[in-house]
Amino acid sequence: MARPPHRPARRLHHYVVKATWMLIACLVFAATYFLIHGPEGPQHWSSDLMIAYGAQQAEKQDDQIALIYVTDRTLKDSASTAPVDRELLATVVDKAGKAGARVIGLDFVFDHVSNGSYDDKLAAAINAAPVPVVVGALDQRSAAAYDAKWQGDYFAKIKGKAKFAHLYFEDERHWLMNSDQVVRALPLSDGATPSFAEALAAPDKPAAAAPSALLAWLLPVPQIDWQRPPAGVDMFVTLSAEDVRDSDKPGTTLPLDTLLGGKRVIIGGDLSDRDQHLTPLSVKGPIYPGAWIHAQVLSQILHNRHLYALTLPGEIAIGLICFALGGMIGSRQIAEHYHRLTELTCVAGLVLLTWLSFRYTHFLFPFSFAFVGGMIGIVTGHYFRLRERAYRLI
Repeated sequence: MARPPHRPARRLHHYVVKATWMLIACLVFAATYFLIHGPEGPQHWSSDLMIAYGAQQAEKQDDQIALIYVTDRTLKDSASTAPVDRELLATVVDKAGKAGARVIGLDFVFDHVSNGSYDDKLAAAINAAPVPVVVGALDQRSAAAYDAKWQGDYFAKIKGKAKFAHLYFEDERHWLMNSDQVVRALPLSDGATPSFAEALAAPDKPAAAAPSALLAWLLPVPQIDWQRPPAGVDMFVTLSAEDVRDSDKPGTTLPLDTLLGGKRVIIGGDLSDRDQHLTPLSVKGPIYPGAWIHAQVLSQILHNRHLYALTLPGEIAIGLICFALGGMIGSRQIAEHYHRLTELTCVAGLVLLTWLSFRYTHFLFPFSFAFVGGMIGIVTGHYFRLRERAYRLI
């Protein structure tokens, strides 16, 4: 039987429609990834779940890091709560130095005057410390307004003794989407000022180039009886500032030499009204104080722990590959007769691949990118199979 004379036009129309649908599918795929938070962006959502439930767990308490927290209880009777009582900080710095700390880090902002005599006491304690002291600083990247001149003038008083490091945590954002305020990235050097954790690790352990910008979180170990830390910080020796301050009072048996000796000691705040952050671990836990996050970064540097991930071009490539594979699967006859089973099998395979890659290689497979690309591919392949069947019947 001879072909109808309008057959070539139909074939051209078929290819135009096919190309149009593929373009629409790619645009939907890109919009899904970049514009929908779901709840924190498709890739962030799946990665955060993977980290919260599958990250490496600490086998024991870290023997190189200790935390001293200034809490709401610590400041209950203090004359100054914001800025934090700097006379108290001076006492804690002095006690930590005498206990044999390796390095002392002050995770506080010094951008406004408090009590003039207290400011001088803290400067004197830093200058008299027998070990290096790392002092946190703000720079132009910090969202909060601060008095750069006062900070510079105060730092000049301790410049000969202290090292200065920025306290900035990266916020992932771009022109289409606001940050979700979850700390995921390593706060590394900006080229001029080291990050707080890098300064605490140096010079014994300078930070090497990380294979990705992601922070390799470590899950807590079970609680240790003598500690009184907030939930989730028991992987580090954790003390309260008031206990350290009162450690030389009669009847006190706190062994500071044992607890702090040889460790990198971070003195920071665990206060209800400031410096509290969401992390991937907050999926099943609390928000965490900045000092604890700095301790996680420091632990990663000291123990060469890394988390691997693809860059954006790599994620796009995975998405396109899964889109092509989905199109091939969707265009097969088996997908037409067993489409639900086919889709469930593909999703289960992606989940298993994502889990195994993270569990055994610490690689975050771009699950959301692959899932969206694969599902759009299956739907597109199935649609064109139906179109092709209808075309053949004409």
